[in-house]
Amino acid sequence: MRQDLPDLPDVLRTVRDFIDAITPVVPDKDRYHAMCCSYLLAVAEREVTGGAEASRRMAAALEALAGHTGLALDSAESIAVSLRAGALDEHWDAAFEAVLALVLARVRVSKPAHLHPMHQESVP
Repeated sequence: MRQDLPDLPDVLRTVRDFIDAITPVVPDKDRYHAMCCSYLLAVAEREVTGGAEASRRMAAALEALAGHTGLALDSAESIAVSLRAGALDEHWDAAFEAVLALVLARVRVSKPAHLHPMHQESVP
């Protein structure tokens, strides 16, 4: 059931902001854990706000590669198995594009700042 404001991304952002604000004064032995909590809350926020888009992009990449090759590819694992077996050797460019799309979709959620600027998008 959907509730009124604040919505989940706002709650996650508020908790993360609080943790970020207190991290400088947290005892040294706990500071690393506070920083990890802040990072994980940011990941959760991106997952909530952009996870559906990431899933859509990953599905589109798999569908495009499967359509190009005629193989039943439904996950990153199936691409890895096909690559190791040599089944995608004749479709290297399409396989590369699919793997790149999968990686970009995942990194946009986990750590978007690690992406090259040409692959970065506006994310929280």
